[in-house]
Amino acid sequence: MGPVLTANITVYPIWYGIWKKSQKRIIRDFISSFSALDSKPPSVAGWWKTVRIYTDQTGANISRNVHIGEKKNDRLYSHGKSLTQLSVQSVIKSAVTATTRSLPINPKSGVYLLLTSDDVYVQNISAEENSNKLFQDFHELPGCNHFLTY
Repeated sequence: MGPVLTANITVYPIWYGIWKKSQKRIIRDFISSFSALDSKPPSVAGWWKTVRIYTDQTGANISRNVHIGEKKNDRLYSHGKSLTQLSVQSVIKSAVTATTRSLPINPKSGVYLLLTSDDVYVQNISAEENSNKLFQDFHELPGCNHFLTY
């Protein structure tokens, strides 16, 4: 049993590669639907209501509120078109440490969502590797305890 996001959750999309506006809108609408109050079942909000039942070791529930934060675009494939676990981490680190328009560091309630266009290959990373390794690799960033990458 590990930590859960109990504060209002902010999703920071990182658009890696070339994305159409219509594709981005679909993803943004999906993320926004987590906190929708007026959705009819079956819905993402209904599923999220079930997920919110889960708690961490202190008994705190997952937050009800999920919203979209600032975004970062990487149309130039700064880390290539084939991403490994290490380069996935590098893309996210670059997004929060960029000299212009960097994403905010939000260790308490931020989720950094790396979305790759269909011409990018991402090495298969198991969920176990993700939870055991990727959460631990950003301690050198000020105020950062963990990052959720995908």
